[in-house]
Amino acid sequence: MNETPYTIAIKQRGKAQEFRGTIRHGQTNMVHSFEMKKAPPPDLAKLNQRQPPALKTTLVIGLWTALLAVGMAALLVAAQNFLLRRALFNVKEAGLVLGGGILAGLISGAVSQHLFALGANSVAAQLSETDAERVLPLIIKSGQVVGWSLLGALLGFGLAFFIPNLPKFRAGLAGLIGGGLGAAAFLFALAKSGEVSGRLVGAAILGLTIGVVVALVERLAREAALIVHWHENERTVINLGAVPVILGSSPEAHLYLPKHKGFPPITAIVTFREGRVQMENKLSNSTHTLASGNKLQIGDLWIEIQTDTK
Repeated sequence: MNETPYTIAIKQRGKAQEFRGTIRHGQTNMVHSFEMKKAPPPDLAKLNQRQPPALKTTLVIGLWTALLAVGMAALLVAAQNFLLRRALFNVKEAGLVLGGGILAGLISGAVSQHLFALGANSVAAQLSETDAERVLPLIIKSGQVVGWSLLGALLGFGLAFFIPNLPKFRAGLAGLIGGGLGAAAFLFALAKSGEVSGRLVGAAILGLTIGVVVALVERLAREAALIVHWHENERTVINLGAVPVILGSSPEAHLYLPKHKGFPPITAIVTFREGRVQMENKLSNSTHTLASGNKLQIGDLWIEIQTDTK
């Protein structure tokens, strides 16, 4: 039987080898043998020494989140003041919005980014490369959800300082829910368009949700309220409670009364304690207990007392 010539080339470790010979039908020849060594286990010590997330990246994310937080806080506070016919901001409120927004943004953005990045590195050190590629994106997304939820909780909690008698921890919980929805919107927009638009869409959803959920919390927590009738079909409701609701021309007054019409900085103080609504009239230096349904005229405004107690 005729022999068939063959040529085999093998390249190994950058070197090429060529093997020639002849072979007959049904015959086998060993041309070359390979020694397969088991890959050494990963050096966990080296993997655990990975560099922590860059400080610059952490600061950029923190500042970006702080910018969003200040913007959302400003819109929420301005909307509340607009409903009460107050100036959109006074000096004190502007300082609180700026300082609180920056703090909330830095905490939720930079801290969550840094901690979850460190956590991701730690987890990656214990996984194979294939598993790490699958798990790490989930960890990063979880960090983003936590960051947005924390931002919402801090904004909701902070908003309670601008709305009288709004329970702070309930407002924080409402913000937490809003933050979760904002995170979902952010991740969806991030996948569809990009990070910048994703953050803007998430911020819009977060602000809208916080406004709606906080309003719901405010209503559920209400035991008594001061209803301000601006016009026949327009009114604003202010929760009453242990925190005094101030009526007057002061910038700190919850219900602003025009100074040019003769109203002093503090015209009246209304509280709700032990099931009773009391109004301290600074003009007459007298205190009155008011019942549900009582209406009082102050200048061009009518205010009405409403309680859920019988």
